[in-house]
Formats: sequence, C-alpha cells, structure tokens
Amino acid sequence: MKTITSMRVRASRFLSERYRQRERTGYFADLVLWAVVLVTAVVLPWFPLVQAMETLK
Repeated sequence: MKTITSMRVRASRFLSERYRQRERTGYFADLVLWAVVLVTAVVLPWFPLVQAMETLK
C-alpha cells in the first residue's frame, strides 16, 4: 500500500535537510573571512603612519 505524504510534510523535510546540510559547511570560508578581517585590522592603520613619517623627512 502506498503511503501519501502531505505537501506540507514533504516541504518541511526538504527544507530541514537543506538547512541541516548547510550547517555542516566547511570552515574554509570562515577562515578566509577572518584572515581578511585580521589583515585589514593590522595593515590599514599603517598607511597613515607611513604617510606621516614621509612628511617628517
């Protein structure tokens, strides 16, 4: 006998599977994002300092 699943239950299962898979994504994207933030936070403040040192010469 064939069981009939309602459209709402099938949609709920589909979405829960998609988001469950999305939760287990790799950490590479997060690592790259943090590297960009870190490089920006470390390198960006040096530009005004270098310009100020050039004007003092």
